[in-house]
Amino acid sequence: MQQQVDFLSSAAQHGSIKALIKLSQLHYAQTVGEDGRLQAYAFNQMIMELTDDTDLYNRYNWFQ
Repeated sequence: MQQQVDFLSSAAQHGSIKALIKLSQLHYAQTVGEDGRLQAYAFNQMIMELTDDTDLYNRYNWFQ
């Protein structure tokens, strides 16, 4: 699991929206790390800042 999180974190740092989405899901489900819901909130904010897709923005805006 830690390898997956490390890989996704690296991809997210390079701007991968899909990696941010997966990290948000993992943290929201509280399957990794501490303060999962807080981390999911932070990832959702990043997704909203980086996306140009209106539907994706609206989906994560609703989650917030």
